Amino acid sequence: MLQLFNIMETKFTLQTGDIISTYTPFEWKRPMTYMAPLIRFFTKYKYTHVAIALECWGSMFICEAFTSGIIIRPVKEFPDKMKVSVIRPNFEIDKIGLSKKALSKVSTTKYDLLSLVFFQIIYQITGKWYGHTKARKAEKKFYCSEYVAWLYMNVFSKWYMTTPEDIHKSEDFTIVFEGWDHELITKEDSL
Repeated sequence: MLQLFNIMETKFTLQTGDIISTYTPFEWKRPMTYMAPLIRFFTKYKYTHVAIALECWGSMFICEAFTSGIIIRPVKEFPDKMKVSVIRPNFEIDKIGLSKKALSKVSTTKYDLLSLVFFQIIYQITGKWYGHTKARKAEKKFYCSEYVAWLYMNVFSKWYMTTPEDIHKSEDFTIVFEGWDHELITKEDSL
């Protein structure tokens, strides 16, 4: 509860369990933006990445599946120049349990590039999933929405084939913020 977001004159508190969906504009000078247009092309949806907010050690962090695997970083280090939409669960969550589950994969779980660029594309085109379906195998690597859906497997039973759109449009969550990532401010910044 230490992270605030600014919506015009209104501020609200980012909470553990909030999901941040991002739209990353393409830029030649930023290689990490190259994948976003491809994902948008196949998914036909504006948001191409999701991450989860966690409070640890009294500070807010973003935990996400990134090209280097599952990582955690302070909100201030979250990438710049992205449009974001924050959604919040419509149900009670065990914040400590969710944080423990999320952190259990940090630095120990690799990025699931194969599922993202192969199985997800086939799924988007054909509607059939050919990737891993058994939890033990699927939990060894994650792409972003797969990781977040795994954290909320009570909502996303087929978490291993979930897209950012599936998460963002879920009726189990409510949009609480939309804007640019640079509008994210800490409680200390607002004083």
